[in-house]
Amino acid sequence: MDIEFAVVEDANYSNSMNLKETEVGKDIYYGVVAEFLLHIGSHKNLPSYLQEYSIGNSLWFKFFDKSHNKHFFLFLDQNWIINDLKLPIEEIKIVAPNLCKEWSRKNSAVSNRFNLLWEQLNSSQFNILFFRAFVYDLIYRVIDEIEHSITYCRESAYYRKEKKKIEEVVEKSIQNIHEPIPKLEKMSQEVGMSVSKFKKLFKKIYGQSPYKYMLGHKLVYARKMHQTGEYTLSQIALKIGYSHISGFTKIYKKRFNER
Repeated sequence: MDIEFAVVEDANYSNSMNLKETEVGKDIYYGVVAEFLLHIGSHKNLPSYLQEYSIGNSLWFKFFDKSHNKHFFLFLDQNWIINDLKLPIEEIKIVAPNLCKEWSRKNSAVSNRFNLLWEQLNSSQFNILFFRAFVYDLIYRVIDEIEHSITYCRESAYYRKEKKKIEEVVEKSIQNIHEPIPKLEKMSQEVGMSVSKFKKLFKKIYGQSPYKYMLGHKLVYARKMHQTGEYTLSQIALKIGYSHISGFTKIYKKRFNER
């Protein structure tokens, strides 16, 4: 299954597909092109309510199954998407191409649904109710996955932004290794987060609490200084911001199994 996505913003683009809904309900209105294609595919005349309908200014999905040599077009009106569904067209343009790739995969939910449709279309006992149910189900799936993808992208962008803030604070603290480990309240305040949120995101990024992570860097730095033989642990403690020398010495020896 090959699936393409495009945005139709020129009414002239669809001169050959002049359709108009006049008698059916609103739920069919946005899936009515599917019925239009059913008639085109069977070389039948269009019913009156489809003849002057315009598909300009719409989101356009083309589903093409090579194995069955069949096409299916889905047009979603932009005004409906913006005003009724409250979805941003610009963000849909970003997520739709990737969704098309997912739907194109063999055995994807959308691909499997189309296999059922092709079988039904080839059946001598084709049921128009099945076809309409398929159209509505497809519209629901497309809209639902678009909404989820937009939400995921927003959350991912937000996470990257917050992650960068925390990484900058951490880098600043590492560079100032000679100063005491910053208080949790101070670090969270610098990035504009609550303490609880800062702790949660910090652990998600580094796998440790802020204190343990910063302490680890200090101990590694202290180890390098101690191995030079030029400094005692007491001197090192003062150089990396510890005023309680005995406390640092205890932590250091426990970390590196020294007596």
